[in-house]
Order: sequence, then C-alpha cells, then structure tokens
Amino acid sequence: MISAWILTGNEALIVEKIEEGHFLGFISPQILIELKRALHYPKFKLTNEDVDAACNYYSLLITPVQPAKSVQVIKEDKDDNKFLDCALEASADFSREGGGRTRPPRLA
Repeated sequence: MISAWILTGNEALIVEKIEEGHFLGFISPQILIELKRALHYPKFKLTNEDVDAACNYYSLLITPVQPAKSVQVIKEDKDDNKFLDCALEASADFSREGGGRTRPPRLA
C-alpha cells in the first residue's frame, strides 16, 4: 500500500483494480497502524496531512476486518504475519504482504 501511494507499478495497479471494483481489498487495524507508521519515515518526505490522507483513503477503499487469530507462518519477517492474519479472516484468495511477497493464505 505504501508503494501504491507513492509510486506506480504493480501495487498501484492492484489498488486501481480495487477502485474499479474488479476485486476486494481487506485491511486490519494492525496493517493500518503499520501503514501510518511507515508513511512517516523521513525517506518518504510526507507531511502529517499526506499520511492522514493516505490512511483515510485506504480506510474508505479497503474493507476492514478484525483477525480473530494470529498465525506464525512467515519466519523471515514475523511482523508480516499480520497480512496473512487479515487474508485468512477475509477468506481472501491471496495476500500481498510487506516486501511485495504474494502467497495464498491457505498456506498458513
């Protein structure tokens, strides 16, 4: 979601397809918190207003879910398990995780 907000490419295309109604996106409170934290990184040079606009945009566009359980499948960056948690709760067909990894949530 960070790449989609700042750059063009695959992530921006995914968000565009969600906007057009081709498929649904899902977000959990944990992902939204990480998004807000990451968008404040100095390398992005975003103002507080820019960060708030991005978070508000995604909150309106993407369906919120509250994961009932947490999995520990991703070993290389355990914090990225939140993306699988969200995908599993939403019964999603796939998960686009931090670092650009994509995996079927059924692997969890």
